Amino acid sequence: ARSFNEMADHVQEVLEQQRAFVADASHQLRNPLSALMLRIELLALELPEGNEEIASVRAEGKRLARVLDDLLDLALAEHAAPDLRLTDLGELAEERAAAWRPLAEEHGIRLEAHCPAVTGWADPVAFSSALDAVIDNALKFTPGGESVTVRAGSAGAATTVEVADAGPGLTDEELER
Repeated sequence: ARSFNEMADHVQEVLEQQRAFVADASHQLRNPLSALMLRIELLALELPEGNEEIASVRAEGKRLARVLDDLLDLALAEHAAPDLRLTDLGELAEERAAAWRPLAEEHGIRLEAHCPAVTGWADPVAFSSALDAVIDNALKFTPGGESVTVRAGSAGAATTVEVADAGPGLTDEELER
């Protein structure tokens, strides 16, 4: 039992070091990335408007910034205890869909929300972040002209929020992971 406890303590310590590394690395990479993005914008001023290469570099820079933000959010979320409270998940889902709607429209995607008032126990900040991640992915992989639908509902004691899209979906291997 003593050996098991020592091993469990060691595993916990290694996981904590890993979380701290991810948070620190994400934070440390953000400043050079911001400087790089600024330089890209300055270079863009010298190029003809609509240059495809600069648009591609901007898109990759923004993608990298999102990856860093996601890593930092994940590391911070693992440190914080959830703030569970009775929350109107329908209202929160409706708000998040409304926030993403302008981006959806830019890509020719209809973002619909059918979210009546339904309550459930959740950490509103963590729930919003998770919903943002799912809506973001749905918009990335849904072809223009298609739609993404956010639905909230309840059945008995269960409350659900669903995001459905017309993207390619995940392979069995990706679902397992």
